[in-house]
Amino acid sequence: MTNITRRAMLAGTAAVAALATTRPIWAQDGRGSDTMTHLIPSEPPTFDLHATQTSFCPQTIGPCYSTLMKFDTENYPEIVGDLAESWEVSDDYLTYTFTLHDGITFHDGSPCTAEDVKTSYDRIMSPPEGIVSVRMSELDDIASVEVVDERTIRFTLAEVNVAMMNNFASPWHVVYSAAKLAENPNYPATEVMGTGPFKLDEHAPGSHVELSRYDGYFHADQPHLAKIRGTFTGGPALTTALTAGQADGMFHFVTPQQRDSIAQVQGDKMIFDEAVMNSLVFATFNTQKAPFDDQRVRQALNLAIDRYLADEALQNISVMRFATAYFAPNSPYTATGDALEALPGYGTDIEAARDEARALLEEAGHSKLKVKFVMRNLPPFETPTVFMIDQWRQIGVETEVVKLDTPQYFAALESGDFDFALEAYNFNTMDPNDVFQKFLPEGTLNYAGNEDAELSELFKAMKVETDPEARKEMAARYQTRLAEQAYYAPLLWNRRITVQRADLTGWNTTPVMALGYQFANMRFVA
Repeated sequence: MTNITRRAMLAGTAAVAALATTRPIWAQDGRGSDTMTHLIPSEPPTFDLHATQTSFCPQTIGPCYSTLMKFDTENYPEIVGDLAESWEVSDDYLTYTFTLHDGITFHDGSPCTAEDVKTSYDRIMSPPEGIVSVRMSELDDIASVEVVDERTIRFTLAEVNVAMMNNFASPWHVVYSAAKLAENPNYPATEVMGTGPFKLDEHAPGSHVELSRYDGYFHADQPHLAKIRGTFTGGPALTTALTAGQADGMFHFVTPQQRDSIAQVQGDKMIFDEAVMNSLVFATFNTQKAPFDDQRVRQALNLAIDRYLADEALQNISVMRFATAYFAPNSPYTATGDALEALPGYGTDIEAARDEARALLEEAGHSKLKVKFVMRNLPPFETPTVFMIDQWRQIGVETEVVKLDTPQYFAALESGDFDFALEAYNFNTMDPNDVFQKFLPEGTLNYAGNEDAELSELFKAMKVETDPEARKEMAARYQTRLAEQAYYAPLLWNRRITVQRADLTGWNTTPVMALGYQFANMRFVA
């Protein structure tokens, strides 16, 4: 998906004095001595990319790592090699063979070989005792991983997955050192040591990380920056820092109000990029706990939400927009018109929907329902929480909000210690294999705890289907089943508004918050 808009935001008043930082003239080899400072809204609970969902982790230490393949941020969603120099896929789509670049080394100087790739993938697919792997189900189709030689690795699938290359390009499937994993299988949680363009120099908990250029990076002409400083800054302080010119960029996202405040002061010294984000905001019902084991209760809460009002009211005060069910707008699989309105919760008569919701609650014996709603204690989660609580209040549901910091929030989801919870998930692509992996009953990323043989069988069929029209039909059936069973209550999709200095180049905004953080091609220009 390409950017929707890219423009410099011009202020209506005179800009403040120019930033104090001066940029050196570029050396002939294209490498500067610059330090880029960017803001990260929150410190990640772990540095292990295999073990976490929060994009704060790749934002913080993504420049230190490489993946086998990667999404080309200039031409998203095209896939190009990262560690892999070349690759072959068998005619039956069951064998994937990758040849690594020659001379890849880890930051400690040790060689990175096919054995490191195999060990890293084995860790994701079959983590040792005590190691968390939240995406192991994404690699369920892999039957075996074979080291052919030091630079060649072969993956054999048990069955076809037409979107398998997306998994090899996932920004979360980074490669760790097999030698270090043998010493300590949990080293990536606290120690950062990869093959990426930058290496970790300093981590000051609660404050910042400092990275420096890795001169042994296997792309000899990169990176261009000498250092990167990632400062943990969120809430109002984030706007203040960018308005005052204390940071060179913010690549997570800013809200429309933050954008306008920064632009009013900084003028054309800052530029903004906007893209539809593959990020859906939704409530997840814990189907293992009463009363959410009752479809009628889940469906009542789903029907009570006026998503079209949410789109109109929230787009100017948040990055949320677009009520398009389980696919972001403009994808080949997005329901529109009558097909969208036929889905439970997407009709245009909200009063009729709420009458039905009240009747369902009464039928289920829960006309005076009181529930606890778990949310992540971060500003972007506040607005949808307030909106959804108000919507449920209108059918007589009383809601208590439980705010949890990031580590406790994910711990609650993974342990099932919640009634229902607000999630915001960012998909790598809008391919239905990628999207529905999150909502697959047996998937490791699905926190609803539901069992649904119909969804499981449909996913298996869709995963191997190569005909585009047949896949669209299957995706529509899967989406309809999700909406009817109401294991989740989708709200809106998100937009991604990034901000950076006008003299900083090399960043490409994609719909995926975990992408683009190698920063290998970023530089300041005179």
